[in-house]
Amino acid sequence: MAFRRVELFGSAASIDALNRAINEAWKDSGDNLSVGLSPSGVEPATYFGGSGTIEDWRIAELPAVLARFPGSYAFLAEGMGTPVDEAMGMPFDPKLRSLSGFWQCSEYLGLRRIPHPDELGFTNQEPVLLLQSTVSFHGAVADGQLIRCLSIPWEAIVKEIERNPTFLPQFSTQHRRFEEFLAASYERAGFEVTLTPQRGDRGRDVIATLRGLITVRILDQAKAYKPGHLVTHDDVRAMLGTLSTDSNASKGVVTTTSDFQPGILSGDEFQRFMPNRLELKNGAQLTKWLSDIKNSTPPRQ
Repeated sequence: MAFRRVELFGSAASIDALNRAINEAWKDSGDNLSVGLSPSGVEPATYFGGSGTIEDWRIAELPAVLARFPGSYAFLAEGMGTPVDEAMGMPFDPKLRSLSGFWQCSEYLGLRRIPHPDELGFTNQEPVLLLQSTVSFHGAVADGQLIRCLSIPWEAIVKEIERNPTFLPQFSTQHRRFEEFLAASYERAGFEVTLTPQRGDRGRDVIATLRGLITVRILDQAKAYKPGHLVTHDDVRAMLGTLSTDSNASKGVVTTTSDFQPGILSGDEFQRFMPNRLELKNGAQLTKWLSDIKNSTPPRQ
């Protein structure tokens, strides 16, 4: 199964209906287009956008959906960091071949991002770092896309996390970027890494495999939460359920930018699975893990 990167944009006037139409077509839920945009980068939003990966066969459904909503666009690329080769909903323009990624597509449309309320008070540099892709894609596999870590943006983000404790929770506004960053971190640590699609991931955002005399296969569920939004007991139970359905999995990990509800780390319910079968990584533990990886593994060219 092959996947394509898609950057979606829709007018604010019809965004709720467009999100419902996309969910209906893809049997999905939630707001696929949730990033507020405007020509000036300030409220009110005139457009909303979203970025993700979809299976090749779903691309054929996009024109019919977009045709119902004037002013909506879908830009397609092989992967993040590769030039856009097609755009639906607008006349073809040779300039599209020089674009790559959500923010270049936004600029092409004359749109700038409106800061999320959770970001107010942060420095100007931080949102820019969050928007950088930390992975390159290297082929489709059964569970998603094989990725490689892009060392320069990955290291820049890790250094900012080490410097500024308020930076990591900002991933709460960029959930897919957090999944990509987590995948890049495993790959930097020496794992073979699959990034699963945003839809139909079966509770696995990242699959990391370390091959040797004994093969280790880790399933990681990423929880990009702002401070105060805690991972619940049910979230951890869901990971155990996912683990039980994958006979090849060695360990399940729940990684969060925030923390876990009281009793999860110390209670009896999950202790019998930890640390060999289950690992729960909060924001502080994640920061230490990232620092250890940065300091112990040289960047690969």
